[in-house]
Amino acid sequence: QGPAGSIPLWLSDFASYLKINLDRPSMYLSSETCTRLHAPPVTLNYALGWSVGENGRLYHAGSTYRWCSEASIDRSCRVVAVAAANANNEVIRRAVTEALTAARRRGERT
Repeated sequence: QGPAGSIPLWLSDFASYLKINLDRPSMYLSSETCTRLHAPPVTLNYALGWSVGENGRLYHAGSTYRWCSEASIDRSCRVVAVAAANANNEVIRRAVTEALTAARRRGERT
């Protein structure tokens, strides 16, 4: 079991969750709460479950014994991307990373 309890989630629900984090609608969380969730402490690049990259891009990876997933939120170009597989080993994790990168790049071009 993972740190978040290995929560099962449909991929479509995961995408909706990412979009909520992108759009930050006040019906779910205040703008201040979203900013706090996505802002790392002073010197780190990790913010409450999200790795924070260039231009504030958010990234999260998670896995169980049988699944792995990665997600990205890029507010600068308004793109969310998620990739997942129902297997978990080094080759699969690399493929999931490549799929996420391709999806993110495709979204950046549109």
